[in-house]
Amino acid sequence: MSSKRKSDSVDSAKKAKVAKKKQEEKDESDSEDQEVSSGGEDAASDNEFIFADDENPDLKIKGPELAGQLLIMGRTNWDLNGRRKIPSNCKPNVGATLWEPNSFGPLYDVRVKVAVSSSCAAHNVVITED
Repeated sequence: MSSKRKSDSVDSAKKAKVAKKKQEEKDESDSEDQEVSSGGEDAASDNEFIFADDENPDLKIKGPELAGQLLIMGRTNWDLNGRRKIPSNCKPNVGATLWEPNSFGPLYDVRVKVAVSSSCAAHNVVITED
């Protein structure tokens, strides 16, 4: 019985290798066809953008219609985030966790169109009305 099991596993391994080799040959032939049809390296690919020199550098993009005030909430002790132990030269309760939305002081009078961030972002982007 054991010899039968071995032969089955050997046969399946050989079949897998043959199928993989055929797939690689097919992929190579497909890539060769694409190289020939593209007309060489001088032709621009579909994913490339070609920019003209006469484009308007003062182009303004229309953003969202609504603007508002930037609010912040969550943990504000960014230096100590993710640490297991607080360093010996730091106070343990520096900063606060904001449990509800608060206005962000430096941008209090600025009308914000878009704010982009994520839960673990190191940087944020704020786009204003101006």
